Amino acid sequence: MLPLLAFAAASFWWEKVRYVYLLPVLLFVVGALAYGRARQRQRTLDEARERAERETRELNRQLSLRVEELESTRLEIESFNYCMAHDLRAPLRGIDGLAYQLRKDYGEQLGESGRAYLDRIRVASQRLGDTVDELLKLSATDLHAFKREVVDLSALAREVVAGLQAGAPRVGLEWVIAQGVRAEGDVRLLRVLLHHLLDNALKFTRGRTQARIEFGVRPEPRDGKTVYFVKDDGIGFDMKYAGKLFRAFERLHPQEGFPGHGIGLALAQRIVLRHRGRLWAEAAPGQGAMFYFSLG
Repeated sequence: MLPLLAFAAASFWWEKVRYVYLLPVLLFVVGALAYGRARQRQRTLDEARERAERETRELNRQLSLRVEELESTRLEIESFNYCMAHDLRAPLRGIDGLAYQLRKDYGEQLGESGRAYLDRIRVASQRLGDTVDELLKLSATDLHAFKREVVDLSALAREVVAGLQAGAPRVGLEWVIAQGVRAEGDVRLLRVLLHHLLDNALKFTRGRTQARIEFGVRPEPRDGKTVYFVKDDGIGFDMKYAGKLFRAFERLHPQEGFPGHGIGLALAQRIVLRHRGRLWAEAAPGQGAMFYFSLG
């Protein structure tokens, strides 16, 4: 009888207290599992942070090396420019001056053919000197410190047109400059850009009794960017040769009819690229040309 009473009492007691003991055990187990997961997550985050820090240090190291390489390249370009300016232009000026003096002092003894040879020497040396100057301008575009600001392109275009008209006034030529055209960029470089595009339009409208050159903004943007244009009604060109337009010293028209150094459009493209923009053209033979550009 006593064993039965003891068993009954134990069973009764267990029913009363089992939840009191089981709950802390369950809470401990759940807490231990949560803690383990949190520790694992923290270790994962720590490893990811360390990996990111290592990658950042490596990227900074590579960036530092790249900056050093660019600085070295810049110094090399400056050295090259110095060489071009002093070691090439001075001898060319000497050749031109000596040829001039030789023709002046001994032109009669040299005869007509001798004088013609000297004239050809002078023309060639002067042309080569001009080419050196244009190359210096092209390289200086990359070396120029870039200063971004809001620029009144309409005012710049009017300044450029005034200079072009003063240098070569033409009757029957109409200039149309849109009002209030603004952009963000380097004012010095944008002035050079407009000069070359407008001068190019002026060059290829020569020979026409009536001509029109226009600067403005295309109504619809391209890739979310404002598109500016310079339009002329000159001789135009075949679009199959458009790939040559912006290469230095490439020409689509003969030097005799349209003189130039073949560097203007290459310089214009270099300036647009420095502004993270794009320069392109549309044209047809005898129907003029339109040069478009956007700025980043």
